[in-house]
Amino acid sequence: MSILLPSDPLNSRLYSDWVRRFDSGMIESAEELVGTLVVQFRRTQKPGAFVDQIGWRARDLPEAHRPWFWDMIGHWLSASVGDRYLGKRFRTAAMTVYGLARTAEREHSLPVHVDYHRENTLLFARAGALPVKEVTVHQHWLGTVGSAADAHHEFVRLLVALAHGGAALGADLHRRVRASAKAAGLGVDEDARVLRDVLAACTSAKVPNGLLDGAAKVFAQTPVADAALLLDLFPATATDGAALLRMLDAAGAIAGMADGTLTPARGLAGWISRFFHMYCYVKVAYGGITMQQMPPELFAMIERIGPRLRESSERIAMSSGRYNSAYIDADLADALVSVGVGIDGPRHGEMHVWGAASQRDLVALAADPVLGPKLEATMYADDKTTRSVIARLPGNPGIERLVQARISALIDRVAAGGLVDAELALIELDKLLDLPTAQALDGIDEALAALDGVGPLLNTLRAGIPDEFCWPALENTIADLGEVQGATSTWPLLTIYNADRALVIDPHGPVADTTFTLPPHTTSHVVFYAGGDFLVGYTRGKGRPEKAFWTSAPADIFTPAETSGMTPCRGCYGGGLGYQFTAPGGRHDGAGILRPGDRRGIGECRLQLSDGARVWSYAAFRTGLDYWAEVDPATGERAESGSLPDFFAGHPIPDGKELARYVQSHARLPESIPDSPLGSTAGVVGYRITQDRHGPTGYLLEGIDGRRATYAGGQRTDDPWGVIRMPEGGADLLLTYGAWTDPVLIRAYDGERAVWEVRTLGDSHTNITAGPELPPMFPPPAFWHFLTPRDAEGSRVLRDLDTAHVKDLLSTGALPPGIRDTTLATGVRTQAARASRLLHHRERISQRVAIIRSGEPG
Repeated sequence: MSILLPSDPLNSRLYSDWVRRFDSGMIESAEELVGTLVVQFRRTQKPGAFVDQIGWRARDLPEAHRPWFWDMIGHWLSASVGDRYLGKRFRTAAMTVYGLARTAEREHSLPVHVDYHRENTLLFARAGALPVKEVTVHQHWLGTVGSAADAHHEFVRLLVALAHGGAALGADLHRRVRASAKAAGLGVDEDARVLRDVLAACTSAKVPNGLLDGAAKVFAQTPVADAALLLDLFPATATDGAALLRMLDAAGAIAGMADGTLTPARGLAGWISRFFHMYCYVKVAYGGITMQQMPPELFAMIERIGPRLRESSERIAMSSGRYNSAYIDADLADALVSVGVGIDGPRHGEMHVWGAASQRDLVALAADPVLGPKLEATMYADDKTTRSVIARLPGNPGIERLVQARISALIDRVAAGGLVDAELALIELDKLLDLPTAQALDGIDEALAALDGVGPLLNTLRAGIPDEFCWPALENTIADLGEVQGATSTWPLLTIYNADRALVIDPHGPVADTTFTLPPHTTSHVVFYAGGDFLVGYTRGKGRPEKAFWTSAPADIFTPAETSGMTPCRGCYGGGLGYQFTAPGGRHDGAGILRPGDRRGIGECRLQLSDGARVWSYAAFRTGLDYWAEVDPATGERAESGSLPDFFAGHPIPDGKELARYVQSHARLPESIPDSPLGSTAGVVGYRITQDRHGPTGYLLEGIDGRRATYAGGQRTDDPWGVIRMPEGGADLLLTYGAWTDPVLIRAYDGERAVWEVRTLGDSHTNITAGPELPPMFPPPAFWHFLTPRDAEGSRVLRDLDTAHVKDLLSTGALPPGIRDTTLATGVRTQAARASRLLHHRERISQRVAIIRSGEPG
């Protein structure tokens, strides 16, 4: 009597069906048991535990019942292996119960129904739930229940089922196929057919290189029919795909793709794209992935199929990898460009150059109008070597052309940029002009000799310099305090402190003053003003304050509950530009209000906005508008739902943009301050700053008074925060705040040219004392609204400067007539000294280049 497998394994009732036919006296209890287990199974999230829990039920059954009981459970489990989250657990449990069923048969010498057993084993194999050791057992069993030909036929069916199920295929499978076929009296043609069918059926990550190389040896001995079936195979093993290519080559598939008799389902370009997707990264020990070179076999294949690739006009995609990362592989790109094939890279456009391990000369890639500049830029940005791009790719005409273009652009920046931009460009030139590069560039001597520092100094002075602004209250306070070690904000109040004293000023003058004594061995400290008292936090180690006290009760030292916000104004991420607002009787920290005597410390929501009546704060690790939320005016606690001041919703955010997280600003000026050099409307100041949705690039700054500016940005670049209008017709300069410089600098840009830079009071790494190479010290960005023009007549003189004035300033040190304010005069001389240092630096470079090009020993 035959036993049929269930058509729907998930609803298998194999056990009760078997009992009904072979032990009908127990059908009632069998059906009750199955009903109970169905309910349990449908609720389980832990299939392994489920199998353990029902083991006692199997032990209570008669011996002859147990294999059918376990096979039914195995059917349920194998039908669930596709579960997105628990599939692996169901597969493992299915393997376990298959083993339990077969163990019950063997231990009790139970009869095996041949047809049922063959088909049941295939069911588990197709689910990937057949234990590895059972494959050999089953193959041996097949040989005992039929002829060698029948055994071979059924073994091949099993192998194909295993391949469909994603089971691990042994590296010696080709040998086992040969043994089976030989026993059936079949030749190597049969081996090739079987291996083709098995490999074509593979959905597994577990096709070992040994099997692919073994199959290649078989395919090399006999023609392979329908080799196109193999073109969908991309084993997801920790391999570079070389063995796959060798197998396809032996099978004639690559020759077919080259001569047009075979075309992959995804097309030639799609096939190459898929190969790169699968093998551009490889997993490494202890977690993580690393980039992986393409194998030499792929480059040989591209040369063979190149004409057909070019004729297809299809592009190769290097835009994704199986581990969600991708890059443009310079070697592969070079091979493709050399045969006239286009490439689409990932959104971020990253290219990887293999350096000394490269398998290509990259000549074709360097000549490509799009990818060539990317290659040069990638190699130029490589900080793992001090060798220039020309030194690393000698004899590459495209690279020489691109390097010359880069050097020309840098020379233009030194000639016509702002002073800071010229300095940065000259530093790059200095690094670029090594021996091979200087030798390769005709005319470099003359181009360098023309760089006299006049252009950058003239551009900077005409645009406007920071010394044209002043804040008398701040300058007087610094003179009174002496050394400054840091600053914090309770806007519009600024707290400035040193090792034993803190002063608070408003836009016009002093508000409060205190002294304090730090415990011995204190390494750093910070001081905050709140509700008429001063909170001093300090540490004897590194990092944030560990202890604190109020200056009204210095002996009462405590451990603050929150310290993440107990930082001075330093960078966009440390102090939030200085926009932390005063509250009735205290100070907002974005999640609460700090009042005298509190031990709560200061939380992390230190980025704030205000319209004069309400306050909003920023919290990290939120989404969308929920980054910003209004706070309760009495408690300072954040609202549950996100919101922003009306200014930010005045018009839609442009497509592809989002609000930059750390640099938004909005505040109401004190009534005594009529306007701001950063712009204001009806007594309110602020900037809405957007950036590209996928990274810190493409910034757009929109001031509340209508002024606008753009900033390219990029990884590890400064953050833009405002646009300052220089006095007496000076330029509108975009301002950035450094997050990656030490000391922390605020830089001003005239267009794309950085013209000047200043330090901030929050820079705890640098003393306030100015020096010939130190930029001047300015308040945190939120307090630039209180800057006023220092000397209108002197500013007008700077706006009207010409080349002759600047040359005279550089050569004799004579100030242009009309500059009388001593601080402004010092600022002009400081900029001139900077231009002079620029000139001396250029002269040293010129001397080195001249020696290199003369051929004389250095």
